[in-house]
Amino acid sequence: MNTISDDELLFYGSVETNFAYHYGTVNLSHNNPIDECTLNSKILSPIETEDHQLILPGIPANFIQIQSTTNNIRTISDEFCYPLIKTKLASPLKGIISGTRSALIKSKSSKWYRLKGCGDNTDGFLIKSLSNTKSTIRGCAFLHTTYRELIMTDYISHMLSQYKIECANISIGWFEYKLENENCNMINSDIPIIQDIHLHQWSNIVRCCILMETLDQNNEQLIPLSTWFASLTNILEPIDYQNSHWLDLSSHFSDEIPSDIDENYCKIIWKNNSNIINNALHAEQSLGDLLCLLYKRFGFECGSILGLMHYHRISWGTYTDELGIHCNAHPNNLVIKLPSSASPFFLAPLDFDMSFIEKSYQPNQMNTQSFDEIIKLELSGFQLTLAGDSQMSSGVTTWIEMPDDQWTSARWLLRDIMLNEFNSSYNETIQNGSIQSFDSFSNIQNQAMQSIIRLALIKTMKETG
Repeated sequence: MNTISDDELLFYGSVETNFAYHYGTVNLSHNNPIDECTLNSKILSPIETEDHQLILPGIPANFIQIQSTTNNIRTISDEFCYPLIKTKLASPLKGIISGTRSALIKSKSSKWYRLKGCGDNTDGFLIKSLSNTKSTIRGCAFLHTTYRELIMTDYISHMLSQYKIECANISIGWFEYKLENENCNMINSDIPIIQDIHLHQWSNIVRCCILMETLDQNNEQLIPLSTWFASLTNILEPIDYQNSHWLDLSSHFSDEIPSDIDENYCKIIWKNNSNIINNALHAEQSLGDLLCLLYKRFGFECGSILGLMHYHRISWGTYTDELGIHCNAHPNNLVIKLPSSASPFFLAPLDFDMSFIEKSYQPNQMNTQSFDEIIKLELSGFQLTLAGDSQMSSGVTTWIEMPDDQWTSARWLLRDIMLNEFNSSYNETIQNGSIQSFDSFSNIQNQAMQSIIRLALIKTMKETG
């Protein structure tokens, strides 16, 4: 993996993983209109043997098919000439863990790529028992979820780009993992080559990994919003304030570096960004005002993005199948980036492997609700997660306990501000199909908010999803 800058470590993470090559094929996707890719109305059924069922994700929507090509593979980075899989083995090719089954790689060309489905940690594609008669496969994507992710990412990206909103990923293609004797090309490399031991089980099911390019490497990003929320509350502790009042105009960040920050470059980043914030507080306004503006902005952006998806009759992915109840509309599927000329937003959405449009929706025995009811469920779930409901599943389990009642009140105040702005923005957007104007920040405010984001990101550097 290419050299990673300090800022990239903040925004992408710092927990490394090794990669090995695996036999199989690398396929590039075509950016076809969604209507041209929809095949039929068949819903995926469990794969059965005489005494066992293999349960796969069952999205209640028409199948999507992509015409793949292995031509022009060299148009992407050399690292992806063969399928990659996370491994315990020592390897010169390394990446950054971004989830249990995903990782990020910075290529030789300095572009960042996301691999979604490259192994369950370093254990390959595990067969997980659901009951005595049912199992599923962990750690990979499947052909039908791969096609859906690639096509829906293109579809949603095109829609949001009209409003100067970027998605976090750009569709590139996918890996298909195969057994060594399946007419695979011989691999000659100093990168280790492994064969997943689980491929012999349910060998008729193709294991895939979705390959996507992330946002431009100069526009750092990728820490999920929910993870950042948990971290921000932690950085408030070293603030100096008078009379036990965090909203006091004299509040500022202490010069003392928190004891749990041990990397030297993190200490430098902490000190530099604390100074930027304190200079802004001295010149412009209180810390309370800055935090309220930032949370208000997050609420606005969340409401705008979800509102636009629902206005255009897109579900992020809410349905029930034999694997459980799913809802992909939550803050952990929004990542934090920095505003740019291409997009003034701080947030970018991702993970559309379960999403579907209204006209492709196929109700079944487990999914009898109307499409309007589906988007109402997504709205409600998003509201509860933003409001801090710890029972809502968003992929993040970190919950920071505040040291006293004052800090707890501060957290709920900020969440209330964010939720109020989310509701206002969502309602305006879904009614009019456009996003309302939002507050612009002065250069000093913008720099201070970016510094607040960076301080919180220091606390997420060991997070892996």
